[in-house]
Amino acid sequence: MADLRKISSGSLPYVNVSRKVSFQGKVFILLCIILAEPGGATTHWVVTEDGKIQQQVDSPLNLKHPHDLVIFMRQETRVNYLKKLEKQLVAQKIHIEENEDRDTGLEQRHYKEDADCVTAKVPLGDLDLYDGTYISLESKDIR
Repeated sequence: MADLRKISSGSLPYVNVSRKVSFQGKVFILLCIILAEPGGATTHWVVTEDGKIQQQVDSPLNLKHPHDLVIFMRQETRVNYLKKLEKQLVAQKIHIEENEDRDTGLEQRHYKEDADCVTAKVPLGDLDLYDGTYISLESKDIR
């Protein structure tokens, strides 16, 4: 192993370290900062009527993991499932809206006819449920 005391500063190679940054270096750093700034990314693009290409973030074709080939291949099946589900939900909404005002006295009739409601004598919303959960210690012979 070489003795470090024998190595003189004259025997070391001279490296010119300039503190000046060239113009190209400054431009490169500026470009890196601009390009690294966070921005909105999307994987689905559409052409508008004007001929412009714009991103479509709310599209069912927008992939969460665009690098996943399996998800990409199942994309059409997923979109068809979403369309079918949307039709079902719209049909349910129409059914609910049609039958919403059909029976206006249902709640009052239920309170009068249901055995539990008749026993309680008070609608559930009017009951204070915390009163029934208290057990005194004296009733359990605890002092």
